[in-house]
Formats: sequence, structure tokens, C-alpha cells
Amino acid sequence: MSNSEFIYGNISNEKIPTKAISACAINAINRTKGVIGLVGNFTDSISESVLKKENYSKGVKIEHTKDGIVIDVHIVAEYGHKIPAIAWDVQEKVKKEVEDITEKTVSAVNVHVEKVSKKEI
Repeated sequence: MSNSEFIYGNISNEKIPTKAISACAINAINRTKGVIGLVGNFTDSISESVLKKENYSKGVKIEHTKDGIVIDVHIVAEYGHKIPAIAWDVQEKVKKEVEDITEKTVSAVNVHVEKVSKKEI
């Protein structure tokens, strides 16, 4: 079976690609009130500027552990919103979205608020 084929049925024993998990997390983050965007790290900036390659999982780091999936997200919070409430909403939404879609256990969602900014109109 090639990597591009889909597997139907129980996927709990299959390894889910990191990009797919990142896409689920980003989808949940984008629906969270009070989040303006995601912030990547230095290597994300290098790949975008030097290699002219857009990183679609910028600001999201996925790690597979024996206890489940650990997700780190680096967000920009909107000025005027309560940061603890934003972080809680991000944690809840990301965990639910990833677990519902992948049927894998998410053991942690770590939210790093990198910046607070006013939303541009």
C-alpha cells in the first residue's frame, strides 16, 4: 500500500502525519475568539524567507509520546481579551478537534502567548 492511499476503519493503530495533526490544531485555533494568529520560530522564518517555502504548520509543534500527542501552540492574543480564557479555549478546542479527527489521545496542549496585539481591520 502506498503512502497516498487512504485507510478506512479503525485508525487507532496507524501513525497520523504531523502535518495532518497540525492542520486540525490550526483549524481549531482559527475558530477561537481572541486569537489573532500564530507565531513561528526562527527556522520557520528562515524557510519562508530564504527558501520561499510557506510553512502551513507555523506556530504548531507536534510530539508523539507514549502517553499520547503533545501539542505546543504559539499564538498572538488580541488586546482586550483575558489571556487565561483564551488559553483555556485554545486547549479545549485543539484537544477536541485532534482527538475527534485522529482518534488519538492528546495528552497535553501547551499554549504559549507570544504577543498581545490589536486586531488589524
